Amino acid sequence: MLIKNGDSWLKEFEEKQRQLTGIKTLKIDKNDAHGYFINIPKSQINNVPENYLRKQTLTTSERYITPELKEYESRATTAK
Repeated sequence: MLIKNGDSWLKEFEEKQRQLTGIKTLKIDKNDAHGYFINIPKSQINNVPENYLRKQTLTTSERYITPELKEYESRATTAK
């Protein structure tokens, strides 16, 4: 179930986070080294909510995680 519906959950979560933060360029992404993360351009750092936990700093952006996204990552990893 999670494998089939995972993409739609991520898209909905991304849209919800865009609405909550007002950051239109916010993106949810994943890589093998760091798992799932919320990517936010450095120009929008002042709009990052306090519940976002910084995961990685890049030249032009910051990557964050939330407890909800971390939980999804754990379930998605065990589902596969």
